[in-house]
Amino acid sequence: MSSQPKVAVITGGLGTLAQALVSILQVQGWIVHAPGRDVLDVTDSGMVRAFFASLERVDLLVNQAAVIEDSLMVKMEGKAFDRVMDVSLTGAFHCAREALKLMSRQKSGHLIQVGSYASRQGTAGQSNYAAAKAGLIGLTQSIAHEYGARNVRSNCVLPGLL
Repeated sequence: MSSQPKVAVITGGLGTLAQALVSILQVQGWIVHAPGRDVLDVTDSGMVRAFFASLERVDLLVNQAAVIEDSLMVKMEGKAFDRVMDVSLTGAFHCAREALKLMSRQKSGHLIQVGSYASRQGTAGQSNYAAAKAGLIGLTQSIAHEYGARNVRSNCVLPGLL
């Protein structure tokens, strides 16, 4: 067992959930990076690549950066749909891809995608959000199949109101 502290990255790091996770992990001795958009804009693949290249290791990635731009389907602007997909799904892809490079080298790691119950039961006015969060489920499952043999776990949690 390594005496080296474990390292976590939490995207969307200035949010309430992220800050709660930071507190919990730090109490357990983890080094936690919880950058906001100004430090880690998940939609900018170059910024994501540079951020993860600055780290020696990543033991946990929590992809929870997301935006909500609700509107009924026929009134939804394409830009609103694209922005939610870019942050909530494509951003998770960018971060997972870079974290997986480190985790593969370490032969261990854990990715957690923060999805939503909306992915299973679409919500009126949230077609973009529900689609992005449903995409996270597929991304999570593919990562699990591709990297499970390298001792990298991939899970998606679905918080939400019932």
